[in-house]
Amino acid sequence: MPAEPRTGASAAPPNPVGSDGIPEIPPNEISADQVTMHRAYTEHLPHYGFVKPCSPQEEIDLSPNRLNPGFIADEIEFGRARTQPISLFEHRRWKVHHNLNKKDKFFRGHDERLHDGGGSATKYFRTKRHWYLYIRRLVTIYFVPLQLGVITGLLWANIDYDNYVYVWGTDDDESVDLGFSIAHHPVTLHFILNDIFMAFFFGIAMVEIVLALLPGGALSPVAKAIVPLLCTLGGILGPIGVFFSLMYIQKAAGAFDDSQFEFSELLEGWGVVVATDISIAWLIATIVFGSAHTAIRFLLVLAVADDVGGMLIIAFFYPSEHESNQWYLFMCVGACLVALLLRIFKFRHWLWYIALAGPLAWYGLLASGVHASLALCLVVPFMPKYILIDQPPQDASEPTTATLPDPNPVTVEAPQRQQQTVVDGKRVIEGPLEHFDHDCSFFVHCGLFFFALANAGVQFTEDAFGWITFNVVVSLIFGKCIGIFTFGSIALLIPNLSLPHGMGHLHLFIVGVVSGVGLTVALVVAHAAYSQRELLDQAKLGALLSLLAGPIAIALGIVLKIDKVSAPPPSGPPASV
Repeated sequence: MPAEPRTGASAAPPNPVGSDGIPEIPPNEISADQVTMHRAYTEHLPHYGFVKPCSPQEEIDLSPNRLNPGFIADEIEFGRARTQPISLFEHRRWKVHHNLNKKDKFFRGHDERLHDGGGSATKYFRTKRHWYLYIRRLVTIYFVPLQLGVITGLLWANIDYDNYVYVWGTDDDESVDLGFSIAHHPVTLHFILNDIFMAFFFGIAMVEIVLALLPGGALSPVAKAIVPLLCTLGGILGPIGVFFSLMYIQKAAGAFDDSQFEFSELLEGWGVVVATDISIAWLIATIVFGSAHTAIRFLLVLAVADDVGGMLIIAFFYPSEHESNQWYLFMCVGACLVALLLRIFKFRHWLWYIALAGPLAWYGLLASGVHASLALCLVVPFMPKYILIDQPPQDASEPTTATLPDPNPVTVEAPQRQQQTVVDGKRVIEGPLEHFDHDCSFFVHCGLFFFALANAGVQFTEDAFGWITFNVVVSLIFGKCIGIFTFGSIALLIPNLSLPHGMGHLHLFIVGVVSGVGLTVALVVAHAAYSQRELLDQAKLGALLSLLAGPIAIALGIVLKIDKVSAPPPSGPPASV
């Protein structure tokens, strides 16, 4: 049906008609009459708050914000989807998907700013799914559950400390017991959070390391990984050295003469200062460096390696009081073999890896006395980023990485369509690695509320502010910075070793300061280091006060005039809806 000419204007040539019979009209040449005509092709689409007008001009006047050329062009495109054998539910779902990818920049990838190009993001909230994604993005960017969990735990512990310990205490306390045990470990709420939930936390963190080490990653080639690993060594030895130095200096000054605890018991807290909080450190780093700076991936590698080091320290220096058998470590080897077979046979969903290999690794670590939260760190590296498919690429002259059109139309039978690309001349689809990160990250962020609630509760009494608190804070903030910067500077003196592109000594120094934030894993190590409630509260309070490293790093970034690098805006609409 050709478009009628505008009133008072010369007759315009008819617009080309598509194969489905719907005229194709350039977005910048849409008139009021054409708006009404194309509404007829899209009557089946949901019109949120739309009132049918009496005339074409009234239609534009009633909805001036919605009836713009770009929006009408979108509706024309979705009008063509009417010819596909899909249900109205699928139609609406793909309409939302299209809007998120093509118009709503607020909801795009993890590395983009919240407000791209100014304006309020709430103007995009037309559906409940938009609101869900908005809340989800705020949760994952600002780690709201973790912060709320810390605050709630502190309030609970200071209102009714005995009740807090009863609900969230370990098996050493008189806490809630669920009535059964696993590998001689009584199952409590604390056990579920620290030994089961944290496995997903470290699994998500391991995804960042794998992506950074893959070709084209921030730490590829492998020579780039040597520097952050050496910095990790400094980030472990530095705070440990500061902690022991402070302890012996204070002992010589007579600070522990009246202590009811042996000096050897006080020294057990050296492992608390090893770990770095991945989530809070990432948030601070994005404020200091911007969301797309290479220092972010560099910091993530440091943080994850620090936390893995903290877990290994628990395993080897804080032996479990429960019965263990080192032969169970062979179950971890079996888990790796299962994950390898899943990779060889090209299993596309991450759930196969977690459901088949994950429990083997988890039980093997738990029964052998190693902290079970490291289980998925053994499985995630076997998840591929891309899966090679058998079909050859259509054009051998395509670039190294190019997006191919999806050969399968949108149908009910394909609710989760997978994007095909060409990498190094081979046709591939997205593997389970990044899907695992995307699908589980929101669950992990929400679970951090309960983890912080169960571990951050400290009663603010005179006994909670002691020398252990001071030593933990100083060792984390200053010891991390000294160790990372020193070992990193020494590593750069070795030929063929360098920092990732875009990083210098100033960035390395601030990364050391940011790494001083020890919250999540530091709380876990504190429970393993101290069984005495007074010393445990001092160590936990020191871990909480290490959050001061955040304001210090932000202030240094401003004083040293660190340039921020943000993700570029999308260059255009996605290749396919």
